[in-house]
Amino acid sequence: MWLMTYIGACFNALSLVILCWVSFFTVPVLYEKNQHLVDRMVGDMVKKVRAALNDVYASIEPKVQTGLDRMPPSVRNAFSQIIGSKPADKIH
Repeated sequence: MWLMTYIGACFNALSLVILCWVSFFTVPVLYEKNQHLVDRMVGDMVKKVRAALNDVYASIEPKVQTGLDRMPPSVRNAFSQIIGSKPADKIH
């Protein structure tokens, strides 16, 4: 929301419409001319984001598992199905 306010302060509506219209026809042509470069750059960014997310998940997962171990078995089973970890022992 803050970003939209900042953009609105810099441009009026007609300028934004014109910029979007020009971009609508320019960006596809630029992509076609530089497709191999763009695809490589996007692929590199995706690899970096996935690596960062894997690091975050690796640091969070033990904490979540510790929290699950403290929960009652019925609640633990429900959360285990959502996050894909091992379910608790069945309640008899």
